[in-house]
Amino acid sequence: CAQTILQKATANPDLATLVSLASQFPAIVGVLNGTEQITVFAPTNAAFVKLKTEFPALYAAVTADAKLLAGVLSYHVVNGIFDPKTAAPYSFVKTYQGGILRAVVSGSDISLGFGSFTSKVASTVPASNGVIHVIDSVLMPPAGALAMLVGRVKSRLGDVITKINFAKVIDTLKDVTIFAPQDTAFEEFDDYVSKNKIAITPAILSAILDSHIFKGIIYSTNITTTPIKGVSAFNGRTADIYLNGSTIMVKGGGNTVPVVVSQVDNLIDVGVVHIVESLILPANFAEIPAGPDVLGIYLPSFDPITTTDGKPYTPGTDGKPNTPTTSDKPSLPNDYKPYTSQASTNDNADKDTGSYIKDDQIVSGSNPSAMLASAGVAIAAAVAAVLPVF
Repeated sequence: CAQTILQKATANPDLATLVSLASQFPAIVGVLNGTEQITVFAPTNAAFVKLKTEFPALYAAVTADAKLLAGVLSYHVVNGIFDPKTAAPYSFVKTYQGGILRAVVSGSDISLGFGSFTSKVASTVPASNGVIHVIDSVLMPPAGALAMLVGRVKSRLGDVITKINFAKVIDTLKDVTIFAPQDTAFEEFDDYVSKNKIAITPAILSAILDSHIFKGIIYSTNITTTPIKGVSAFNGRTADIYLNGSTIMVKGGGNTVPVVVSQVDNLIDVGVVHIVESLILPANFAEIPAGPDVLGIYLPSFDPITTTDGKPYTPGTDGKPNTPTTSDKPSLPNDYKPYTSQASTNDNADKDTGSYIKDDQIVSGSNPSAMLASAGVAIAAAVAAVLPVF
């Protein structure tokens, strides 16, 4: 092929909007017209119309802000040739924008993104400096961690994070895996502490939330039947993360029954979020003393913690203090279907949740790749309605 990706795209009338937007940025033009082998996931004109129709405020913000637009466009560019014949069935690819793009391959079919911003490859066009995969929707870079966890409606997790000022902790995160409890997890925990008359303090809540954040990025594809020893990003506590059949499980030091992971691979700018149905509890959490958390955020006072038998609380009780039973495993709805973590079909992509993009700056420099490394700008008001309620 004698023509570059930019030349091929310019000759395709279905990509006129993309070419027009990309032409505003010399760095992007340089990459698309360069010699380095790249893959461009190219949204059609109809894809941009779709974005404008479904998310008008987001579309307006993207097209009005040069930094945001450059970040979104560069999120559609990856190094090398993405070939479905050689790609893994479930891949996580770093983009020129710096964020991770998820791709699910089934035969010759390629599905990209997740949640409200998903797309399928409609056709493929080879070029001298790589390949164009024409796609039917515009993709959006991953959310910031705080936006994903708090920027949602009616979220118990968001309420807890706000109540104990845990947002400052989340803002320090980098390269982490977060197991985010859905609302029913807190309802289950409410029953535990009420039944056992436990005084829950900010220090205890902080320790519990700490136990849901692990060092390193662990995608669902990294998890097997051999347990991974997850290490908390802050307090050093550990939990076993493993595959049981087709379901991912997590067992903290204070869990008598493993926690079920119900949704996986919600990408964020600093790692990944998996959704869990119960709280991951640190061992002897009720004995955690009052005092500053790992970042010294607060110094609460609280009443002595006791259970109905006057002894420290041990998770796994059901009306009989400190008597573990199997009845504490959360009951699952009749239509519950465990997520298959080793995805090989596009159907698995439908089980995931939505995202949006984070505030950052375009990195300046002579290297076009560096100039494109922007994480975009979070448009919370425009996208909050499409974020999931765990």
